[in-house]
Amino acid sequence: MLLSSVARDLLVIVCVVGRVAGPVCVTAAVTTSFASEEADYDDAEGFDDHTPPAPKFVGDSHALLQAEKQSKVHLWKPTMVQNVWELSGLFEGDIMLDTFARNGLLNPDARWPFGVVPYHISSDFSDYEKAVIMSAVSEYHEKTCVRFRAYRKCDHDWVDIRGDRPGCWSYVGRRGGGQVLNLAPGCIHHGVIVHELMHALGFFHQQSAVERDDYVQIIWDNIRKGTENNFKKRSITDTIDYGIKYDYGSIMHYSRKAFSKNGNDTIVPKDPEANIGQRGGMSDKDVAKVRNMYLCHEDEQLTEEKQEKCVTNMFDQFVSILTDLYQDNT
Repeated sequence: MLLSSVARDLLVIVCVVGRVAGPVCVTAAVTTSFASEEADYDDAEGFDDHTPPAPKFVGDSHALLQAEKQSKVHLWKPTMVQNVWELSGLFEGDIMLDTFARNGLLNPDARWPFGVVPYHISSDFSDYEKAVIMSAVSEYHEKTCVRFRAYRKCDHDWVDIRGDRPGCWSYVGRRGGGQVLNLAPGCIHHGVIVHELMHALGFFHQQSAVERDDYVQIIWDNIRKGTENNFKKRSITDTIDYGIKYDYGSIMHYSRKAFSKNGNDTIVPKDPEANIGQRGGMSDKDVAKVRNMYLCHEDEQLTEEKQEKCVTNMFDQFVSILTDLYQDNT
């Protein structure tokens, strides 16, 4: 059913109890805009007439300069052992960091509410390249409850997919205020895009997992000088495995020769039968992790209904006010 956008104003009174000043109350009008799937855009494939404003997170200038100097994406071929995202010249190859870096997987603010990821595909891409991007998006739609949908004017957070910067890279998780996911020439391959979208959903590389030393051996003597930092393990306070064991077959796993200085292996699986560094698409365990992070096992019909709605950032601002009040009075 075609519905027009409806604005609902809610008068909310909340009291915050402080240890010193006692209860503090705040009254706020929270405006929440809802729109049907059809009402606010015409093209479900993310390249409609609703061009978003400039995203807040466009890539750190120093990191981009480093990527421009070090990126070898233009030299990559699908027949190479290394994955193209390992060649982008950023942290761990393809992760864009910023001064507001968060804890990633364990931080609920880094997740996309209701599993809805608004996005926009720039005019940098040809029709064929847009089709490849959409094939990666479709894999998430087919296997998880996450929904990438075209940017709407009321969206405060979105992924801006473009190809005008060096390398293949993404931020990890929702940053707030729009964020770039970059796919330079050489990055337009189904598995590469699935990989970068998984970063945007909130996932780091598999081999940086806390338990990785139980499953792989890092051959430090073969790692190119200056890139050792890419093999750091994440803290147990930063990430969680969502009950899914280490996955050699993850789309998020480095290849055996990642950042090699001599063509020899830098990562050796402790299981001699294991293969690492595949770039075809999500593994079964990748799918399970996404589904667990975004609570796909719960009432998926309810999730679908929530995904029909477009919620402004006013509620987030209201929560921020309450948080500041609580901190000032405790």
